[in-house]
Amino acid sequence: MTTTSCDIARSIEATAREIQSAMVTYARCPMGGRVRQDLILAIDQLHERLSHLIVILVRKHKEER
Repeated sequence: MTTTSCDIARSIEATAREIQSAMVTYARCPMGGRVRQDLILAIDQLHERLSHLIVILVRKHKEER
């Protein structure tokens, strides 16, 4: 099965939703807690994945043109 730019876009959307969910949870957590620290680490990892997916999408888009 070949991955298309639409497949990659769906992955980007899912990752963005995960970031949004983590940010909402972060905003609701009490300050200074371990949960907030863990959420920051998770958001950082998701941000890295999102950046990587965007680069892949741009390359795939160019390839498909």
